[in-house]
Amino acid sequence: MGNLKRVTMPLAKIKANQQNPRIISESKLKKLINSLLVFPKMMSLRPITLDDNNCVLGGNMRQTALGRIAQMTWEELQAHIESLPEFGELTADRQKEVIKFWEAFLNKPQA
Repeated sequence: MGNLKRVTMPLAKIKANQQNPRIISESKLKKLINSLLVFPKMMSLRPITLDDNNCVLGGNMRQTALGRIAQMTWEELQAHIESLPEFGELTADRQKEVIKFWEAFLNKPQA
């Protein structure tokens, strides 16, 4: 691993690693989705790591979670976020930031 750089790219260009030994259960995937929905900053704190071919080396589960989120309509996503107890614990300003982040994400899914 020579020069590492941080880039943002369309989610559709990121390839799942078929050699990934980890498997996530549906219940844990739902928990991860909910966690990301309330704390999207995690994507910048723990970015998905790719090889030179855009294949995931680290962050397979986050890639899967983001893929599921990207499949939601805005109405589904907003209702889902607002139903999460952790979202209700955020300040009003933080809630607005979270909603704004995911609205932008749905318009242009990227990681």
